Amino acid sequence: MHVLHSVCIIASIAVLRTSALPLLRKDTPKLPGFYIPDAVEGPPPAKASSSLVGDSPKPMNLSEATAAAQSYIVSSLGLQKDDIEISFSHSSDDELHHIYATQKFQGLPIVNAVSNVNIDAKTGEILSMHHSFVPEAIMKVAVPVSRRDAPVMPADEAVKMFSQAKGFSSLVGDTLTVLQDTERPNGIIVNGSSMAEAPIRASQKYYQTQKGLIHVWDLNVPMTDLWQNAFIDSASGEVAGVSTWTSDVVLDTRPADSLGQPSQPNPVQNKPKQTKKRRSGNKKRSGVSKSKSNCKRPSKGGNNKPKPTPPQPAPAPAPQDPTPDPAPVPQQPVPAPKPGPPKPAPQPIPAPQPVPAPQPAPQPAPQPGPGRQPAGVRPATYKVVPIGKNSPAQNQGLTTVNSPWDLNASPNGWHKIGNRATNDLSGNNVIAQANPNNVRSPQQLVRLPRPIAQDLQFNIAFNPNTSPKQPQNRDAATVNMFYVSNACHDIFYNYGFTEATGNFQTDNGNKGGRGNDAVIANNQDGSGVNNANFATPPDGQPGLMRMYLFNSANPNRDGAYENDIIIHEMAHGLSNRLTGGPANSNCLNNLQAGGMGEGWGDMLAAMLSMPATNTRQSDYAMGVYATNSARGIRRYPYSTNMRTNPRTYGDLRRLNEVHDIGEVWAATLYEVMWFMVDTSGFIAPQQIVSGQASGKGNSDMMHLLIGGMKMQPCNPTMIQARNAILAADKAKFRGKYACDIWNGFAKRGMGANAVDNRGFANNFDLPAGCRKKF
Repeated sequence: MHVLHSVCIIASIAVLRTSALPLLRKDTPKLPGFYIPDAVEGPPPAKASSSLVGDSPKPMNLSEATAAAQSYIVSSLGLQKDDIEISFSHSSDDELHHIYATQKFQGLPIVNAVSNVNIDAKTGEILSMHHSFVPEAIMKVAVPVSRRDAPVMPADEAVKMFSQAKGFSSLVGDTLTVLQDTERPNGIIVNGSSMAEAPIRASQKYYQTQKGLIHVWDLNVPMTDLWQNAFIDSASGEVAGVSTWTSDVVLDTRPADSLGQPSQPNPVQNKPKQTKKRRSGNKKRSGVSKSKSNCKRPSKGGNNKPKPTPPQPAPAPAPQDPTPDPAPVPQQPVPAPKPGPPKPAPQPIPAPQPVPAPQPAPQPAPQPGPGRQPAGVRPATYKVVPIGKNSPAQNQGLTTVNSPWDLNASPNGWHKIGNRATNDLSGNNVIAQANPNNVRSPQQLVRLPRPIAQDLQFNIAFNPNTSPKQPQNRDAATVNMFYVSNACHDIFYNYGFTEATGNFQTDNGNKGGRGNDAVIANNQDGSGVNNANFATPPDGQPGLMRMYLFNSANPNRDGAYENDIIIHEMAHGLSNRLTGGPANSNCLNNLQAGGMGEGWGDMLAAMLSMPATNTRQSDYAMGVYATNSARGIRRYPYSTNMRTNPRTYGDLRRLNEVHDIGEVWAATLYEVMWFMVDTSGFIAPQQIVSGQASGKGNSDMMHLLIGGMKMQPCNPTMIQARNAILAADKAKFRGKYACDIWNGFAKRGMGANAVDNRGFANNFDLPAGCRKKF
């Protein structure tokens, strides 16, 4: 059965828009993307000294590290203390402190002038510092004389100017109201905009350009199909730049042996992100640089068709579920729809009727999850595709898992928010529901009906031979999405993505960070098909994940049954919150950094979905089930065989789309993982959640991926991110995997002598002391 569930989780979403008038949008010129200066490495790191740690042998605490970082930035860059502000700081369990700073001008932060500093708590050594601060020459003439005394337009006027720039032709019905933001000093909340699905947060800042600084209104705008951060010139009303916080998963239809050719050379990678044109049936968007990844249908026929990935042998069903649901029968692809005008918005359909709880076959008594369940944590079961499998096809149906949460990451299980227990698919980490009618407002989304089970037995059967829109099938897929999303929360938590580092939780339990930001996860979202996406606003605002139906098979397939796509999307929240600190969502926003965001998503998806029987000879293709294609959603499967996947660093000369670039990054990380497995062995993916101390190569790789994200600069290059992974290995494992990391990167062209942003020439060299393994 279902329940209309109103969750009091989102203090940050205070008011729904009140206008009921339809929005009319005209075609508009492309808006300027977010300007991203290169991240410059600071002076040589400081050695441990008494000036940093004093004479005490005790480790440096976070407060001391923050003061040391601030002093180091000021002294090394010739600034005054008042020229910077600390935007965020946190500590890692490997005894590192991470401090994030923003440059200021006339008392206001400069949004794209940021720095990060990494400090060893044990020694006080400053390990690395990067910054994109405004050069002194520009700072001296930062604001033209003609603009210094220009009046500042009100915040609501800036919202209207952005609406007009986006092409919304009618704002007659909008009555905008302005309130002070009680959660953020000097912040303003603008209510009533028809453009936004929740109140717009606004604040005054400066915006760096190549020529100087612009005083802007910084607008946080959650819209129908994407979440944008707009910077509006406070004097002229012009759009200075736009960043997009929504990332999609995309399907590639191009032949596997053809590289996309950009319209012009691509020597500089700080340009805004570009994405493939979507085939989701969504309404046309105004042109803005986006973090997108659209699932395109595989091309048919011809000599360019890739060899199908050999199917993996399906292991026997898990013993706790002796009667799994039937596996899907083979299905033929349906013809791709012809291009045409955007489809009309889906017509409202009746709300799903209550579904009687199925009567499962006799089973053994439920086994508890990791560790004994403490008092107050009720056991639960879910019929799902478990972590370590990828789809109902690979898993031969669904498996019943029992209380699968990790008590370190989710001490109250998955069905409790603060002191309030829930009996539906909502909890402290994730709020999951189907959204076929394309409800848009986050506050309305959390009120949608979702499966309910008073005894928390979510054992809903799935029939692969009927439409995924059938209510019981839809509910079963929503259960799987809830399970996988929560599993990602717990896994990422145990490897370092905690409350203090900006994870997604309603109640942070006084452990740091901002709460009220559980992931709102939609299944069968009515805004499109053949896609998935995740919007990552700053810490304290909910992440929004949307999964869609895929129409490449008949019956269609539910993206919420493709575990690797769900994990890919959850990984966007991880990488965006950790890179540059959780207060800044603009740190994977250029072409190369945005591509790495896609690559991390694919890599984490492969690590958590590959069979336990995989070896370095095994390939992994993303999105095989949802697309009904052995090729999946990428041009090549991930492989250690260079003939199967030939991606190298040199391809970046010819690639100008984030998902193509992401394939290079993920292919490289895939190599690194298997070299690490050669050194330390392999732990089954389903055991990774509690295997952080296993010492196995793939679980240690999880540590390095997350540790590297914390250490790399805002909008890193691949070489900078490589160096951050090496630094994370040195900090966590004393350099145990340094040569494995070098072998993986060198094999894909990012060797010891690779030059950063100088034409992307491949280099396959290893540093002295490392033996070549490829």
